[in-house]
Amino acid sequence: MDYSPTSLNILAHCVRLLVPGFTVRLHRWTPRGRNSKLLSMNRFRTDTHFHIDQARAPKRVLQAAERAGIRLAAPSMNPDSYAEIRRLQAAHPQALQWVGIGLHPEREYPDAEFLRACRLVEQADVVGEVGLPYYDRVVTRADVDRFATFCRLAAEHNKPMMIHAVHDVAYMALDFLCEYAVKRAVFHWLKADVDTIDAIVDAGYFISITPEVTYRERDMQLLKRIPLTQIVLETDGPYAHGGPYAGLETVPDWIDEAARVVADHYGLSWENWWRQHEINVERLFGVPSRSHEA
Repeated sequence: MDYSPTSLNILAHCVRLLVPGFTVRLHRWTPRGRNSKLLSMNRFRTDTHFHIDQARAPKRVLQAAERAGIRLAAPSMNPDSYAEIRRLQAAHPQALQWVGIGLHPEREYPDAEFLRACRLVEQADVVGEVGLPYYDRVVTRADVDRFATFCRLAAEHNKPMMIHAVHDVAYMALDFLCEYAVKRAVFHWLKADVDTIDAIVDAGYFISITPEVTYRERDMQLLKRIPLTQIVLETDGPYAHGGPYAGLETVPDWIDEAARVVADHYGLSWENWWRQHEINVERLFGVPSRSHEA
């Protein structure tokens, strides 16, 4: 019998309740049938947002990604985070292909850290993770000024951006992207009202979908508003997910679970979905993608 990843996670959760100390790691879901050939054709799939330096065992995660044919785009939390990710990239260039420089907006940093981050924009692949706070603190004038500067630098150096801006501050972030004519950006793990979502789409920016689309109605409603050519997948690992993923270590190959739902939504085969996804990744990050070549 073939069990879905969600049902396996629910089963694992039940076992954890009965057996204290029980843990399980979700294995990569591989689709059966003719579409599974993509996974054995030396083509890549991309997790567009994984904080690799925050993982408990970064090298193990990268080795598993290499075996699974998954590439990562890794945002940084600050300049030291950026330096650590670059060191990891040197050892795992196939899995870790895009590295961002940013200051995570939910945290506070001194001006010296902000200036360090700005100086690294030219050499970085991506500007991110940057944006405006919402969860842990209120937006300040300094937050706005710093985000505006990151937008200006991204436009000047033609860098894509990974945007952290949800709910009430998402439209504010969009205004700055448009004001500075940032060409490429992705609203990472977006939560926003319909008008804001539609405005982001109309501006031509990307929106990411996470494995939460497999069980949350909110994420399914978001998916319905994103055109096929403006969607990318991410896990935001190692950030912990809820629902059937509660208690499990977030790993890059969870994008396969999101892909199952997303491909069904667009009426695409597994192979055609990933072909389109990697084209979207190339458009976003500006790096040639071998995964959709013949």
